[in-house]
Amino acid sequence: MAGLAPGCGLRYGAGMVVMIWIGAALTIAGLGGVLWCIRKAVWMKRTKLDDQAIRSEIGRLIFVNMAAVFAAFLGLGLLVTGLILT
Repeated sequence: MAGLAPGCGLRYGAGMVVMIWIGAALTIAGLGGVLWCIRKAVWMKRTKLDDQAIRSEIGRLIFVNMAAVFAAFLGLGLLVTGLILT
């Protein structure tokens, strides 16, 4: 284990703390992406776009939304795993 090597400066369990912070950052980034998607969808509803423009924007929006949900899910998984193993 890297945390147990002499002279490395890391104490035992420091990797879990890093995992918790990375998980929290991923979760916040994912939630930010979901909020951005909601804001973009509300903007698209307010503006009167033609059908083709709406379809292309929704296709992009679905991709970004799924990526944001996955990032939030992965972040929560890291966060919970880090908390359990600490």
